[in-house]
Amino acid sequence: SKGKDQEKICVSCESSYPAAYSSCPRCQLPLVFPVIGKVWRVDKLIGRGGMGAVFLAHHTEDPHKVSAVKVLQLVVGEQRADRQEKVGRFQREAEALGRLKHPAIVELYDFARERDGTLYMAMEYLQGMPLSRVLSERGPLEPKEAVAILLQVLAAVSCAHRVGIIHRDIKPDNIVVLHAPSDGGDSSLHDDRIKVVDFGVARLKDDPATEAGQALGTPVYMAPEQARASHAVDARADVYSVGGILYECVVGQRAFS
Repeated sequence: SKGKDQEKICVSCESSYPAAYSSCPRCQLPLVFPVIGKVWRVDKLIGRGGMGAVFLAHHTEDPHKVSAVKVLQLVVGEQRADRQEKVGRFQREAEALGRLKHPAIVELYDFARERDGTLYMAMEYLQGMPLSRVLSERGPLEPKEAVAILLQVLAAVSCAHRVGIIHRDIKPDNIVVLHAPSDGGDSSLHDDRIKVVDFGVARLKDDPATEAGQALGTPVYMAPEQARASHAVDARADVYSVGGILYECVVGQRAFS
C-alpha cells in the first residue's frame, strides 16, 4: 500500500487523487493522505468548518491512541490576507496549546506541516457535548452544577494566564462537557469533567500579532474593553466571560442580547 499512501483520499466518497489536489472535486471535502504526518491513520471525518476539517485518527504504532486531527484547508483563490489570518490563527492555537498542560484544557499531541505543505494538529479526541448544547437541551442548570462546571473553566483559564495566554473567546460553545461513564446513577453534571477548547484567538504574551487593535471574540460574552479593541485586554476579560456564562447557566438566558 506504499503507492496508496502517496495519494490523497476523500473520506466521504473514498476516491483517491494525486497529492497536488487539495479538495475532492465531487464532495468539496479536504483531501488528506491516508496517514497524516506519517503518524495518524485516518478513520473518519468528524466535522468541518471555515478553517478546514477534523478527522478521527489513530496512531500508527498504538491503535488505542486516538486523536482528533485538525487539517487547515487553504482554498485556491482566497485573498492573501484571509489566508494569512487562517494560518496565523491555526498556528496560534497550536502554540497556545503547546504551552498548556491542564486536565481541563484539550491536549495537543502533535503540530506539524504535512508533506504537501498543509498544516495539521492532532489533539485529544473529546467525547462529550458543548455546554451550549447542554443548555439548549436541558435549560437552566442547578446553581451547584453551574458552579462546578465553571470552577473547572476558571482553573483552566487561570493556568493559561499564568503562562501569559489570554483565551479571549470563552463561551458555552468552547466548553465541552465530557460524557461521564454511565454507572446508572445520578446523571447530574456536577461530577462531569470539562475541557476548554479553541485557543484560535488567544492573545499570547510576546506576540505582537495578537496585541490590541482588533476586536476578536464573541460579542455576547465579550468584556467592554475587549469590544472597544483600543484597550489592551488582560486576564480579566476571560473572567468577565465566565461571569456571563454563569448568568446564562443559572437564569436560562444571556445577560445581554
